[in-house]
Order: sequence, then structure tokens, then C-alpha cells
Amino acid sequence: MEVHSIRLRGPWEYQVLARSTDDEVGSFDAVLPSGELPAGKVHMPCDWGESLGADFRGTVCYTRRFGCPTGVETHQRVWLILDGVRDRASVCLNGQPLGDIIESTQPLEVDVTGLLNERNMLEVEVSAPADPAELPIPTDSLPGGLVGEVRLEIRG
Repeated sequence: MEVHSIRLRGPWEYQVLARSTDDEVGSFDAVLPSGELPAGKVHMPCDWGESLGADFRGTVCYTRRFGCPTGVETHQRVWLILDGVRDRASVCLNGQPLGDIIESTQPLEVDVTGLLNERNMLEVEVSAPADPAELPIPTDSLPGGLVGEVRLEIRG
């Protein structure tokens, strides 16, 4: 099977949606006032350690705009692949939910052929709780983010 890959490395925009904190009672998500929401641009794959700090825990929305691949023939399908997130994520393309990644070791592969427009927006909301033990599969306390490749694959 012939496969053509288009890596979606950047630029990606990011926006912090919430910061998780850990207090004596337990962890919780604090929604920050709009003036305190860090935002910026990054190239993927990367964790959020450089932009938000290695100890940041919370929820960050990453967005990437891209054009529809050209030359896709009728027998071909376009797949979106996310190779890795830390720690969990929800993925949407053009406002349509594509799925969640619960285990950061599991890639997400979705046939998006019917969802593509001339211009597209991919949104990935990545969350890392204050206490990694809250995850279905606890991980270390490494910085969160889109740590694997994000790409489109055109498959014959």
C-alpha cells in the first residue's frame, strides 16, 4: 500500500485553558481569567516545558490550520494520525470531535476524508492533571503536550 505523509509540524498556536494545582485537599482545575491565559506559537512535536515550564499541569488547546491535500484520487483516503500526547487529549477537526486519547502511549488514527474542507482547523486539547496518579495509566511528571508527530497520511 502506497502512503504519502504530510507532517503538521507548525506553526501551531496554543492557548492555556486551565491550570491544575495540588493542595492539601486534592487537585483541581483553576480556570484562569482571560488576561492571565498564556498563549503563543510552537512547532511540533514538542512538550510544553519550554513555553509553560516543566512543572505546568493543566489544559492547553493547540490549533493548527492547513489546506486540503491536493491530488487525492477517488480510491484514496486521508487519515489523521497523532503519534503521542502527554497525558490525555481530545481531538477535533473543523469543529467535529474525532476522539480522545486516554493512554498517552496509544496513537490516534482517524479517516478524515469526508471532513476535509479547502481550509481546515485541527484542535487538540491536551490535559495533564496535577496528580499523575489520576490518569488511567499513571505517568511520570514530564511536561505535557503533543510529544509525537501529527500528520496526514494519504493511503491508496
